Amino acid sequence: MGEARQERGDGSMAGGSSQSALGNKQSAIGNRRRGGQLVLVLCFLVLIAVGVVVAVRFLSQLQSTPPQTFHAPTMTAGGARGYVAAAPAVVEPATQLVALRAERQGRIKAILKRAGDPIKAGEPLILLEDVTAKAAVEQRRADLSLAEADLQKLLAWDRPEVRKKAEAGVERAQARLDRATRELNRVQRLYEQNSSSDTELNIAVEEKRLAEAALKEAQQVLAMSEAGPIPEEVAVARAKVDQARAALHAAETELSLRTIVAPLDGHVIYRHLEPGEVVDPEVPVPILSIGNLLDIRLRAEVDEADIGKVKLGQTAIATAEALPDREFRGRVVHLEPVMGRKSIRTERAAELQDVNVREVLIELEPGSADLPIDLQMTVRFLPLPAENALGVR
Repeated sequence: MGEARQERGDGSMAGGSSQSALGNKQSAIGNRRRGGQLVLVLCFLVLIAVGVVVAVRFLSQLQSTPPQTFHAPTMTAGGARGYVAAAPAVVEPATQLVALRAERQGRIKAILKRAGDPIKAGEPLILLEDVTAKAAVEQRRADLSLAEADLQKLLAWDRPEVRKKAEAGVERAQARLDRATRELNRVQRLYEQNSSSDTELNIAVEEKRLAEAALKEAQQVLAMSEAGPIPEEVAVARAKVDQARAALHAAETELSLRTIVAPLDGHVIYRHLEPGEVVDPEVPVPILSIGNLLDIRLRAEVDEADIGKVKLGQTAIATAEALPDREFRGRVVHLEPVMGRKSIRTERAAELQDVNVREVLIELEPGSADLPIDLQMTVRFLPLPAENALGVR
């Protein structure tokens, strides 16, 4: 028994040692987990701190950097030197673009010109479907013809054959009345002799009354054929003719609006829509844009910081990246009196979009007609002679 107790004691001691080792292992694992979590928290805090520093430096740079305006690229050898200002510009027709839109709703039947084609003022350019409008014109023409015929009938009253017919009608009516009068006299004598009945007497009286009415009517027809229509009838007939003529004019005007003509001499610049598409005045989308390609100009947008450096009559030199070996001279012919928002985009990285500019129109010298419309250019404004003498740059 003593040996048995000793064995149990030894077993208890071994179990206690095993449990202690397991507890130490679990404690070590927990410590490692807490250490990993602490490292993650520290890393997150470091990232936040770095982000704050970067944001502060970026905002400081934005506040300290002055606004950038448009700067022209360096001129090639032989180019304009000593210019006082530069600005982006775009080529446009001197007459500006005229957008042609439909004044009536409908489907485009045909477009008679392509982009680049020359046009003459009054020349048809666009046809809309016009079947209904043509039918309305024909109807109004028929109404006018009918009204004019009625008027002519009234005005042509003095016709001998009509008067003869009226006179014959009076003679017939008079003969009928004479016959009815004789018959009434005969029946009255017989009635007084008790040889005729009341019915026969009444019939004779009624026949004479009808004959008198017929004679009166025939006499009126004869009088009208001799006197002609009364003024009121002619006035009404003339008014109906005027009304029909006005309705025809309105229908013809409506039909004419189905054909859009060129308002000026020039060229087709853009063709926005195609045959088969529907147009609506409530949605004013242009069908064609026209202008004069033989007379072009530049529209420059001068930054508000440089508007005092650009004046009427000032010489300008224009260049384009697409034409690196050519320069185009011109002069300032117009300065817009009102500042506006920038619309020419140069796509340069340093370009500011939300700035005020002044539009300047530049008339180019002969030899620039081959420049394509909407070509972006760079314009440099040379100093005026007085400024050049003072060495203004």
